[in-house]
Amino acid sequence: MMVGLLEEIIPIGLFLALGPTRIISTILLLTSAHPMRNALALLAGSASVYIVIGSISLALLGRTLSNLIESTPISDITLIAAGVFLLIIAVRSLFSTPAPNALPSGWMRRITSVSPGEAFLYGIILACSVQYLLVFLSGITLIYETEISLVQNILALLVLLTLALLCQILPIALYAANPKWASVHLSAWMEWLNRYYHVIMPIFSSALAIVFLVVGVSGLIRAVGLVP
Repeated sequence: MMVGLLEEIIPIGLFLALGPTRIISTILLLTSAHPMRNALALLAGSASVYIVIGSISLALLGRTLSNLIESTPISDITLIAAGVFLLIIAVRSLFSTPAPNALPSGWMRRITSVSPGEAFLYGIILACSVQYLLVFLSGITLIYETEISLVQNILALLVLLTLALLCQILPIALYAANPKWASVHLSAWMEWLNRYYHVIMPIFSSALAIVFLVVGVSGLIRAVGLVP
């Protein structure tokens, strides 16, 4: 059972890890005046949200989440609404291409001068994005519904958390291992990400929207009894 569960939650965790804003924020902080301090604060902020929500959901709300998904169309309607919202964002982003010599957006400039407390708070805000929480809670529901021991539940949650934060952990680990090498390469990656941010975000939003719409529509069709 544990192996089958991991096969299901690993794609969910990796999908969460690919959130462009969290990746860019981590790299920006690692190329700022206080790299490790602020990048770790950002990571801690994001991790705290997932740990708290994951633990509470498994301990207290697992049955509620499971019942919502199995017995009512509420979650399906929420997924459809989120999918439509993300598609609108993707289309708007796609048709608002910045000028080639445009400066980085305001949040990119501000984040390089934040304090550790502000970086921690920013990590919380990023992790609390509705689309990320919906994906994360789907993984929690899978863990809850799998009949495994408490220790295996905890291990599965840790795997999901680690994967969800993987693209923040890896740049920090690279910087810790070799700050000079990492600074050069992270700056190059940041330049590339900044150049193609207006393309990356619509692609990511569209992919997430399609997943939400497919899952939401299929679940709603089953809920109203159109298919067995």
